[in-house]
Amino acid sequence: MRREIYVSIQDSGQGIPEEDIPHVFDRFYKVEKAHTPSKQSGTGLGLSIVKRIIDQHNQTITLKSAKGKGSTFTFTLKRAPIPKRPTTDGGKKYGT
Repeated sequence: MRREIYVSIQDSGQGIPEEDIPHVFDRFYKVEKAHTPSKQSGTGLGLSIVKRIIDQHNQTITLKSAKGKGSTFTFTLKRAPIPKRPTTDGGKKYGT
């Protein structure tokens, strides 16, 4: 069984401008309005929260983005150990 879970999240949006990529995980950072439709808004906290959670698990998150093609965020998480099943036969059935 693998020790890590691999997660990849991809969209087909307009992509993130190259100059903004180093900053997207910063608190309150928002891509310049000229690059995003006026209907979209946010606080600039979502990706910084994600990054903090990933960091607290001693893992990394990566971002690949291409103008007009969208973005892909990829990260891994360590798999938690699977607990042993409780038995009613004194552990004979599962070898515990």
